[in-house]
Amino acid sequence: MNPERRVPRKKVNRPIGLLKKGEYQVERMLQIGEGGMMIQTASEFTVGDRVLVTFSLKGENFYTSRGTVRNTSEQMLGVEFDELPFQVLREIRSFVASHKTKSVL
Repeated sequence: MNPERRVPRKKVNRPIGLLKKGEYQVERMLQIGEGGMMIQTASEFTVGDRVLVTFSLKGENFYTSRGTVRNTSEQMLGVEFDELPFQVLREIRSFVASHKTKSVL
């Protein structure tokens, strides 16, 4: 785990919905944790951009969260969740803990 990261993350490879300034696109979520997610994107973002993400952990329930872009690099985007309901945080925590040994596709 990155020493700056406060919570563990899990590698995944799932489609997500990403809304920025009224423009919706489908991107790939590469990592997720209680604090946020890493997204693969060909679009340009700036640190501080506000976004809305829609995602699923296991392909069943879908969750939506507002977030803030915290870092960008070539085709990668780090989004910090603003606030998630306790139940969703618990589901993310359980998902990350239950899949520690393999990536989820």
